[in-house]
Amino acid sequence: WRPALEGAGVLGPLMAKRVLRLDLDAMRTLLSTRLLPMASLQELSDRSALAGLEGCGGLLGGCVVGLHDGSFWTPCIVTGLGLELYGSAEELGDPRPALSPKICPTTLLEGPGFVTLDKPSGLRTEDALRFLQETHSQSELVSRLDRGTSGCLLVATGPGSAKVLTAQFAEGSVAKTYLALVWGELEGDEGQVALPLALSDSGGGSRYRAYVDEAEGKPALTAWRVLARAGGVSLLAVFPKTGRTHQIRCHMAHLGFPLVSDVKYNGRKASWCARLP
Repeated sequence: WRPALEGAGVLGPLMAKRVLRLDLDAMRTLLSTRLLPMASLQELSDRSALAGLEGCGGLLGGCVVGLHDGSFWTPCIVTGLGLELYGSAEELGDPRPALSPKICPTTLLEGPGFVTLDKPSGLRTEDALRFLQETHSQSELVSRLDRGTSGCLLVATGPGSAKVLTAQFAEGSVAKTYLALVWGELEGDEGQVALPLALSDSGGGSRYRAYVDEAEGKPALTAWRVLARAGGVSLLAVFPKTGRTHQIRCHMAHLGFPLVSDVKYNGRKASWCARLP
C-alpha cells in the first residue's frame, strides 16, 4: 500500500487525464468506506467536491485520485459500483494513511474489574485494548472480535478479573449473541452447526482463513435462529458455543449461506448496503 501511495503521488501531478481531485471530506469517505458510489460522483462534481470527471473519458478504468491541493494521492479504479480504492482489502491489507479518520471505541459499561467497549467495524481488537490502556494500564483481553465485526467487547482491567473472566469464557458460561446477514433464505427457523475447524495461513492483510477439518480440527459449535427473510438474504441471531477464529463466518459459508460482503468466505458484496465493506 505504501509504495502504491508513493507512486500515485509521483504520477498524479503529471497526469492530464484519468486524474480526479476530491475535497477533504470526500477523500476521507473514500478511505474509510473504500467506495464512492457511482450515483454520488456527478453530485460531488456539481458542488465542486470532485474535479476531473471530464478527463476520464468513458469513466470506467484506472485513475489516480488526490486532494485538491495535491498533498495526498491514491490509486483507484472506476467500476460499475463507483470509484473504488484499487485492490481488495485482502490485497492491500490495512491502508491507514494519516488522512484516514481514526476509529475509536466507546465505553458502554464499567464495573469492578472490567469495561465493556462498543467496538466499531474496522477496528482491531488489539487497537481497542490500546485505547483502553490509556486510562486502565493493566487491561487485558479475555475475548476478541474480528476487525470487521462491531459489538460489545469485554475487557478485564486487572490480572485478577482477567483470570476469572478467562475461566468463564473457557468453561462456556458466557452467553454470546451475534447478528449476521447471510446470502440465501434458510428453510428452517433454527439449527446448529457442529463441525471442527482448523486454520490456514493465507498471508496478506487478513492473514488467517478457517476451514472444516473433521480429522484434526478443534471442536466448534454454532447455533442459529432466523429473525427475518427477504430478497434472497436472511437475518440471523447466532450463538457461538465455542470461540474459534472466524467460527461463524466459516460455519455459515460451509452451510452455503455466507455472510453478505464476506469475500474471504465467498460472500459477495452488496451494493445496496453501504454500511457493509
